Amino acid sequence: MYRLMIVEDEQAIAQGIANSLPWEEWGFQISRVCSNGEEALEAIAVECPDLVLSDIRMPKMDGLELMKRLNKEYPHIRIVILSGYNDFEYLQTAIQNGVSEYLLKPTGIDEFEEVFRKMKKKLDEDVERRLSDEEARQLREQKRCNALIKGYGYNEDEMEQLFEGECRFSVMFFYLEDSQKNDRNVNYHLTVQVLKALREYQHLDDISGKFFLNYEERLTGILMLPPDEKEETLREKTEKLLQYVKESTGICLSVGISSFCVDYQMLPQCYEQAKCCVSQKIFKEKKRFDYVL
Repeated sequence: MYRLMIVEDEQAIAQGIANSLPWEEWGFQISRVCSNGEEALEAIAVECPDLVLSDIRMPKMDGLELMKRLNKEYPHIRIVILSGYNDFEYLQTAIQNGVSEYLLKPTGIDEFEEVFRKMKKKLDEDVERRLSDEEARQLREQKRCNALIKGYGYNEDEMEQLFEGECRFSVMFFYLEDSQKNDRNVNYHLTVQVLKALREYQHLDDISGKFFLNYEERLTGILMLPPDEKEETLREKTEKLLQYVKESTGICLSVGISSFCVDYQMLPQCYEQAKCCVSQKIFKEKKRFDYVL
């Protein structure tokens, strides 16, 4: 269901549009009704609509100015203009500012349905395009991280630029305690759940680095640590990370963490060290032994 914001200064018309049309049937829900462009801009920052249906002539900020601002500040938001002024200049300005469709008052339900079913299709295409771009970006990132822990296959100039400045590195290697030895599909599904949770917590705790699936389809992390990062601090963050994963997915993790290094070219050795830590933990089978540093 896509979020639709209506911007119309005539309240009777605005409420009629919002309440008398089968928006859910067309794939939309009304997020807000605003009376001018100024009010709409304030609401957009909070509501984050997918599409804006706006009149042109309104007080404080008219539809043309609103279009310009949306095109500059929120280029992903689709725009439909509704106006009683059949003026070529308005239409030309609207097209230049990224307006997808232009409806003239009075507009019947058939015209609304035709336009918004078309907009639904365009929004679906936008989502598919963004997903494809994100998947491609994540795949490139995963390949680069795997090249780093293998020690070859990356662009040295690119890495020097990426890791410019003072920082230290550490590698994390995760083991799913709930893994099913004989069911690869189940294990992969669980791993993807945990990877999502790791990335979620990374943003919550402002952890600098990357979590990814390595070439063995095992969960791995490359951490970029400030020069003054202490082992104790990393231990505390790790405990919170493991707890978050357990609470959000129900999956218990063990994790091996390598020593700190100051050169990204040492990451292959750090990776092997992190794997060794987890192996030792599994071999010893100590209770309450959640990670090795």
